[in-house]
Formats: sequence, structure tokens, C-alpha cells
Amino acid sequence: MVWRISNRERGILRLIFGHRQFITFALLGGVSTAIDFGVFKLLYLALPMAATVCQAISYTSGAVVSFFLHQNVTFRDANQPSVLREVGPFVVINLLTLGLSVVGIHYLLLTGIATVWAKLVVTVLTGLINYLGFKFFVFRG
Repeated sequence: MVWRISNRERGILRLIFGHRQFITFALLGGVSTAIDFGVFKLLYLALPMAATVCQAISYTSGAVVSFFLHQNVTFRDANQPSVLREVGPFVVINLLTLGLSVVGIHYLLLTGIATVWAKLVVTVLTGLINYLGFKFFVFRG
């Protein structure tokens, strides 16, 4: 029996497997984002902290998980350089996106948007920035 793949099926397979790294980044990023959101919600609801302080703490907790997941799975390379070489650029990219996320939450809250929506908006934007930064500057391989 001969299997024939249609152009449509070929396109779907190319879409899935052609962007495997981005899909893996998004899935594993979901894990670190869930940790980020969980810590944010816990701090924001349980302690009388400003949303921007909660963001700084929760983002950092998610970033630590993110480093190990992406280093060992998403951007893993057989000729992987030392962890020490990757930590510096990772910290720089995350400090940049942390600053953007704190400023973003601050200004979105000033517009009257709900805290959870402000957090969601900055998470999506900083996630895209992180993907590009990790791919081209941190885990270049």
C-alpha cells in the first residue's frame, strides 16, 4: 500500500514540524507562565502588595523555571556551551522584559484595566520578546 500525502496535509505537517521550536517554547513557556501567574495571584491576594511588586517577584520565579526548561529542552544543543555563558544573556533579556512588564502593568492599571488583564497583556508581549531574545542571544548554539 502506498501512502500519499495531500498538499493540505503536507502544509499542516510543515506548519507543525517547521515551527517545532516555537511550539515547544510556547508549551514550556506555559509552565513557567503558570508559575508566574500562580505566584502573582498568591502574592496579590494574600499579601497587601502593589501589583508591580507582585509582578517583579512572580516574573523572577517564572524566569528561573524558564531558564532550566528552555536550556534543557527548547534550545538544547548537542554542542551546548557552558551554563555560565548562557546565564548572563538570559539575565539581561529577562531584566529587560521584567522592566517592560512592570512598566506595562503600571500604565495599564492607570487606564483602569483589571489587574488580571494587565498581567495577561504584558505576559503575551514579553513572551514574544523573550522567544526572540532567547533564540538569537541566549541559546544560540
